Amino acid sequence: MELGQLIRRSYAGRVVAGQLRELIKACNEYDGTAYGCEDPADIYYLRYGAAGADDMAEADDIAGIGDIGRTLAESACNTDSEAEAYMVEAGRSRRDERTGRTGRDGSRSRRLLGALCIYRMGDTRNGRPVDEVCAFTLPGVRRRGIFTALYKTAIKDLRPVVRFPVYVNDDAMMTLSALKAEKGNDELLMFLETERLNTDLQAGTAERTEMGFGLEFSEETKEGRAYTEHSEFSFNIYCSDAYIYNVRTDASFQRRGSAYRLLKAALPELSRYGAARAFLQVSSDNAAAVGLYTKLGFTTGETLSYYYIEHIQ
Repeated sequence: MELGQLIRRSYAGRVVAGQLRELIKACNEYDGTAYGCEDPADIYYLRYGAAGADDMAEADDIAGIGDIGRTLAESACNTDSEAEAYMVEAGRSRRDERTGRTGRDGSRSRRLLGALCIYRMGDTRNGRPVDEVCAFTLPGVRRRGIFTALYKTAIKDLRPVVRFPVYVNDDAMMTLSALKAEKGNDELLMFLETERLNTDLQAGTAERTEMGFGLEFSEETKEGRAYTEHSEFSFNIYCSDAYIYNVRTDASFQRRGSAYRLLKAALPELSRYGAARAFLQVSSDNAAAVGLYTKLGFTTGETLSYYYIEHIQ
């Protein structure tokens, strides 16, 4: 029986980042979800085990995680070489570790079975600071206590309020119910395809000059900002997607079309940086913002639900 290995990290190097992408991709394909993995977390808890997963057994049950302590590597583990020291057993090559193939000694390689990613958020709920937690378990080894082990070990790092962003499915709801999580708001993931970026939204040069339009972008970080005298938003470029966030307007100029004019002028410019599509997130409760983005041509692709747990530290 293989208990596996539970590791805490404050940084995801190249090897771990690749393993996370593979894990999240497997979860998305199985669940029909659209979780991303671009934003680096502040803390990672990672669970490794046999690639075949058949030997993940009853000691890994929800009720039997007392042995986790002796497999927890409390290390900064901030380089690929340090990560491999934990992840690769004697006689296994680095390639075996990443792919899950049989090692030279005839045994099965270890792979990432589950991950819990903690994001330090700047917002609060009922006056208490919030941590956002994204958790993933490989489909073939679910309901074997992997998430429970990760979560119970991570509690010491968590702030008083924990927020789970989830695309609702049976596995997610079973876990949230067991945690007695409280439903918060829904967040809409809205998209605008490149055809609209380059045609319907063109703003004239005179109009841009009049409103003081400007755009800044860093090729190194793939981050940018668009602004006028009274409105602004930030954006990141991920492959061929532009993620729009922090859309804001000065209080005295709200509901006067300032944000609409800024977005109309800026969105076509994003294709210069390789964006074939723009997307953003907005609360379903924010009718004014939903109306603004719909007017610009955005459509809702996914709905993300937020669930909260408040615990005593």
